[in-house]
Amino acid sequence: MSYRVVVIVIGAISIINLSGCSKEWTNHKYDQSQTVPDSVSDAQYLLNNSNIFDNGTSMGEIGAGDLYTTYANWQATYTNTERNCYIWAPDIYQGETGFDWDEAYQQIFTANVALELLASISHGANSSNWNNVEGEALFFRGAAFYDLSQLFCKAYDSLSAGTDLGIPLRLKSDVKATSVRSTVKATYEEILADLTQSASLLSATIPAGPLKTLPSKAAAFGVLARVYLNMENYAKASLYADSCLKIQNYLLDYNTLDSTQQFPLAQFNDEVVFYREMGGGYALINSYEYLLVDSSLYLSYSSDDLRHVIYFKPNSPYYTFYGGEASIDGNLFGGIKTDEMFLIRAECNARAGNIAAAMSDLNTVIASRYRTGTFTPYSATGSADALQKVLTECRKELCFRDLRWSYLRRLNKDPDFAITLTHYLNGNTYTLPPNSDLYIMPIAQDELQISHIQQNTR
Repeated sequence: MSYRVVVIVIGAISIINLSGCSKEWTNHKYDQSQTVPDSVSDAQYLLNNSNIFDNGTSMGEIGAGDLYTTYANWQATYTNTERNCYIWAPDIYQGETGFDWDEAYQQIFTANVALELLASISHGANSSNWNNVEGEALFFRGAAFYDLSQLFCKAYDSLSAGTDLGIPLRLKSDVKATSVRSTVKATYEEILADLTQSASLLSATIPAGPLKTLPSKAAAFGVLARVYLNMENYAKASLYADSCLKIQNYLLDYNTLDSTQQFPLAQFNDEVVFYREMGGGYALINSYEYLLVDSSLYLSYSSDDLRHVIYFKPNSPYYTFYGGEASIDGNLFGGIKTDEMFLIRAECNARAGNIAAAMSDLNTVIASRYRTGTFTPYSATGSADALQKVLTECRKELCFRDLRWSYLRRLNKDPDFAITLTHYLNGNTYTLPPNSDLYIMPIAQDELQISHIQQNTR
């Protein structure tokens, strides 16, 4: 982690005027000698910092193929990074800093500060609160490591994970510690260790409303399901998706939503297990003028499929995406919902030959998305047919949620599902072949100059 990132986070911690959380800490710590965090509540306030923890990564979403933009809009975007992510250029940043890298390591640093603070405090009489705060810190750290692994490491492969380059695993807040890239195997082991421990500590109660930005046991299970899915450990992915659904399995009936509203899906609706947004401030995914939908995706919805009108709005002569629990400032949803867990469990069952179970989960989700009385339940002739149907609906249901990049990286290893992405701009054609090194994002030059870690090959 670079000194630049550390300065940003230390500034936030020193001020501790944390957005969206109680100001009690600043109000009662009036003496300069008392400004060092020293309680479980102080650790909680560090983790309540929405400026740090409410944003996930977003570079992958720009290049995942569901997004389309015009040449004029592409030229007008704010940063080199988003323009180059869209065309899968070898040099993404062109002198800019790596926002997704920096923000994830800010989260890791702050989580480490909170964990070290907790380690210095006795559990005391309120051990359940102490445990829950530790669980939150481990969740945020593990989730940030996972986000980084999806952008800056090769897709997980059990045969090469022990030698493939991973990410620096910063497990202490010591800013003087040398950054060293681990292996992909070690990276995933740490992700699993953090999230598994967090699941054992977190409350099973899912917070309500804006507090869904704090993790619960179901949220930890949800991320574990994602991790194991991308490791192609489908038995454990199914287990953790099921564990999440045992706590929260609610699905919205899209017939009850008002498609004339700008955002038909309420920001903190009952499908949301854990809320966060995509970060970066990139116009291509956070501005409805620029965020146009790939025509093949839009045309894949039938006229009776309510996602057709819930997710998309006309932006003549194109369509733009307005679904996905968008925030009032337009940032796209990047958290965890129950529909994703149903579909993970469905895919895993299809791969295991449990066809009836796979179709049951798939039909449960999709029936709630169709006009009443119009949905014909899916059936499958075998595992391959069931898997194809599930994955087709995954793209339609989970679009613009920072998930497809990971799906592509995993599925491209299977020739039956490998695809080449193509973008056209101003007479030029840009392609992203399956299993290309361009699926591994480079590390920004300013980070390399400070930490001297090894660059990715592109």
